[in-house]
Amino acid sequence: MKLVMSEVVLGVISGVFSALLWGFNPLIIKVITKVESNPIIITALRQFWSGIIAISLAISLSSFAPIELLPLITLSAVLGPIVGDIGLTIAIRELGSGLGTLLSYQYVIVAQLLAVIILSEPYTIGRLLATLSSMTALILVLSGDYLSGRRALGVLGALVACLGWALATIINKIIQTSVDPLSFSITRTVMLLLVFGLPVTIMSKLFRNRENSLLSKNVKVHTLVALSGINGFILAFILFLIALNYVGVHGATILTAGSPVITQLAARTITKESITWRHFLSATLIAIAALLIIVIK
Repeated sequence: MKLVMSEVVLGVISGVFSALLWGFNPLIIKVITKVESNPIIITALRQFWSGIIAISLAISLSSFAPIELLPLITLSAVLGPIVGDIGLTIAIRELGSGLGTLLSYQYVIVAQLLAVIILSEPYTIGRLLATLSSMTALILVLSGDYLSGRRALGVLGALVACLGWALATIINKIIQTSVDPLSFSITRTVMLLLVFGLPVTIMSKLFRNRENSLLSKNVKVHTLVALSGINGFILAFILFLIALNYVGVHGATILTAGSPVITQLAARTITKESITWRHFLSATLIAIAALLIIVIK
């Protein structure tokens, strides 16, 4: 019993730190957007540099997933960090950061329903309460521009992000039973490089005005891009896989729903803006959701 509880606690801690890393990533990307506004190129370069690091790790640590898992890992890479993230970008652009993020993060509920149907994960009252607590936190912290524009393209983008992330999460859960988190993360990041990062970077280099491109910027900018990629595609993903292993799809998705809350709190702290009761209550609700995952089965 103690061993099971300690595994659940480890899963929750991993999920929280995964949310922290993903929560800080938008702040790094915001700095990058000052020199490059195209989200596809930013994403490609993040995947390019993190892919180079992943190849180095794969060689030095001899850590790579079995060949037979490559089709599923590639599918996970395409659905999550490519399709899902581009969908989120469109949703935010058309609907505003509040509503766009909120609609996209309904992937938490979709992923949990898919986990019940496909993976036969149980869905208890405790898990329902944890989900409600987490989603209420999202609504509170993003309610500032929640009612801004409702364009069809934005809603479609959010739907694409929602389905992409949810399906990728289910695939990740299936894969992680056959490979360790480090090898899975390294392999997926390499596939991101080959499928998206490298082709888009090469095309950008060939067809864009290099003086106005992120490709022509200094080492400091590329360091930030690389840091963002390593943080999001490797480190946070490893922690997310550990959370998936110990607290399942329901627990891992609930915890990572705290990422936008962390982003808001961190941004306001850095810019010295006031933190309102909504932010305090949102953080409290995320903490309650984490405790519910530990305490209630």
